[in-house]
Amino acid sequence: MKEYVSIGKNVDIAIEEGLRFLGLNREDVDIKVLETGGLFKKAKVCLIYEEKVELEPETIVEEVKTEPSIEPVIEQEVEISAQTDTTVELAEVEPKEQEAKPVETETKPVVAPDELKARVEQFLVDLAKKMNIDVTVECEITNNDLNFNVTGQNVGKLIGYRGETLSAIQTILGGLKRAGEGRYRVYLDIGNYKKDREQSIVDLANRMADKAEEIERNVHLDPMNPYERRIVHSALQNRELVETESMGEGEKRHVVIKFKR
Repeated sequence: MKEYVSIGKNVDIAIEEGLRFLGLNREDVDIKVLETGGLFKKAKVCLIYEEKVELEPETIVEEVKTEPSIEPVIEQEVEISAQTDTTVELAEVEPKEQEAKPVETETKPVVAPDELKARVEQFLVDLAKKMNIDVTVECEITNNDLNFNVTGQNVGKLIGYRGETLSAIQTILGGLKRAGEGRYRVYLDIGNYKKDREQSIVDLANRMADKAEEIERNVHLDPMNPYERRIVHSALQNRELVETESMGEGEKRHVVIKFKR
């Protein structure tokens, strides 16, 4: 996780300035208010965001080639004898004729997603076998997205408590991509857990937002991981009477649905 401290006239301006500097959206960060500001004091907030998974550096070094350098087309040779004056007039220098060689441009090969798809599928099947689980792996390719769904009996072992094992496997899949495959995004769901979990979080967020509007008070949700908190922020970002903010540290970090007074 990375942190960025932003300062502004008030909390909202500080958040907007920080998001503009980082090039992120509100749902991509967790917000911690350090100072609310006042008449003679500016507000200060801390934006917490996740680092993106990078490709393996060794693989990139092996397969990515640098652009060819362009050699000068015409070279001039000037010979100065020991008996002559060291000053040479440009008019006396004749350029050496040389044919201009065409510059070859290198184009990166088009990478088909089929190899990445097969590699991920084999990894998931082998992992399930080591855990004595018989699974079926399906993949739907949409534009540059590879959406994998694993089904079978006892797939709960691959999901883990509150999806922790699933999240760990998702991180590993990012490391399976090779040079040129960084353009593809790999998404993993197991037994439709993510799909069902996301919908339940959206439903919960809207119910609690309705409650906050009804009682005109802030509502605190249970602690959630960054992925789940982003779902809440995104689900309620267009509500007129409430706004969301992440508060707390570590395992106690949660979303607060704040009523706009």
